[in-house]
Amino acid sequence: MATPSSPRGAARQRVLDASLELFVEHGVSGTSLQMIADRIGVTKAAIYFQFRTKEEILAALLEEPLRDLLGVLEQAENERDRARRADVVVEGLVDTVLAHRRGTSVLMRDPGSVLALKQSETYQRVAERLRELLLGAGATQEARVRFVVLMGGLTQVGVSPVLRELDDDTLRPILRQVASQILER
Repeated sequence: MATPSSPRGAARQRVLDASLELFVEHGVSGTSLQMIADRIGVTKAAIYFQFRTKEEILAALLEEPLRDLLGVLEQAENERDRARRADVVVEGLVDTVLAHRRGTSVLMRDPGSVLALKQSETYQRVAERLRELLLGAGATQEARVRFVVLMGGLTQVGVSPVLRELDDDTLRPILRQVASQILER
């Protein structure tokens, strides 16, 4: 597998970066492979060398935050104390949302990317493990509602114009506090 420091990994990352910029500007459906190639000054064939379709690019963009979340969930699962596990999950969720804030904003607004995300096996694993760690078996109706409100709210961080002016360092402690309050931690 190519790494970002290898020539192929660097080229792949340039495609991903340009794609994300164009997805932000034009939406996923409004962006073509030719537009991506033009943005980075290569031929469309060079894009095909990295990704066969725009959907593969989209999947790669979606995969990175999901991998980050899997790492958070593994760390949380190693905690013995249930409250500490939940704290690790909340901190990791907030950090992941902020790290991928720009991409989340476009990807959560685009129907095609939302569908691709929900069809992702990695997404399914992440969602199931999040439910297990934050809800557990036999969760009350109220706990389930709180969980959905938390997850929905976090996905809006990159989308909401109300939060656009706030930088990550300002948002991080506020999001952690609000998330803990929603979960009654």
